[in-house]
Amino acid sequence: MKPHKSSVIALFAEKRRYVVPLFQRPYVWQQDDQWEPLWKDITGRADAILDRDARGASRDGIENHFLGAVVLNKIKVYGRHVDTMEVIDGQQRLTTLQLLLSGSSL
Repeated sequence: MKPHKSSVIALFAEKRRYVVPLFQRPYVWQQDDQWEPLWKDITGRADAILDRDARGASRDGIENHFLGAVVLNKIKVYGRHVDTMEVIDGQQRLTTLQLLLSGSSL
């Protein structure tokens, strides 16, 4: 297993299928305990970038922000099948981010 850093954009921009194994619990995140802290992280980071832009400061040196770990296992596919990744850890976070990006209400 090779750990590496990836962006949210990289997780969802590529043509890829995520498979949640049967041993994973169902989606259980709630507004107060998980959604709001994640949203505060996202909006706080966005506000910092917008503030920097408003001041005319350079975007050089904008630090990445850690939104949490996701553990994926590549599943071997054959032929023209879409790349498939098994979600070992991070299903709740991935699902929430996907809903946020799609504009769906939680």
